[in-house]
Amino acid sequence: MRATRVPWLSLAIALVIAFAGTIMVVSRANAAPVTAGDVALHQAAKKKIVNLAKNSKKLAGKPPSAYLDRVAFRSATNSIAVPAAVTTLLPGTNITVPGAVKFVRVTGNATFYGGGSNYILWFAMDQLCQASGVGYQNVQYGNASLQENSTIDFVVPVGPGVHTFRLCALGGASINAITRTLTLETVAKGPTGGNNLASSFPKAAPNRDSNPVTPR
Repeated sequence: MRATRVPWLSLAIALVIAFAGTIMVVSRANAAPVTAGDVALHQAAKKKIVNLAKNSKKLAGKPPSAYLDRVAFRSATNSIAVPAAVTTLLPGTNITVPGAVKFVRVTGNATFYGGGSNYILWFAMDQLCQASGVGYQNVQYGNASLQENSTIDFVVPVGPGVHTFRLCALGGASINAITRTLTLETVAKGPTGGNNLASSFPKAAPNRDSNPVTPR
């Protein structure tokens, strides 16, 4: 009598498939239905993650570039006469102020020589050198009886965009200026993190000369 072979492998595969199908049916039957609230919660969580990813590249909601200093610089070493008339020591120098920046620090320097006359040194912002503006209201005074160096160090409020600064002077007989520099640097915030400076801009008074230079 010939023995009958049972197809164990085929039977095992069939049982596995049937068992897996039963599990899937049971799992689907027991799964909670997805509601509109679940979808809204998922979307809100996704939006929050996207916003966190965007803000991770910002500082206080602003791009890092808003807080990076910008600097402009100009210098000259040739001798230039400074008569009793408004004189431009250094021509227009531009600096582009970003939207988040509120101030520009202005540093100007010049060496005067050649006579015993008085002189004044100031900066002009967004105008030609003339006897007006916040820079002129805060002039530096000196006397060139000996070679003398004068420096301006000032902070002015600005709006975004391109601003032009000049270094200006007014002297007298035989006065000359030689080495001159002008440095402009952007500053994002004031002393307490706001848009205001600690002090106003009162008109300067002569610091030592009894007969200061006046424009003619």
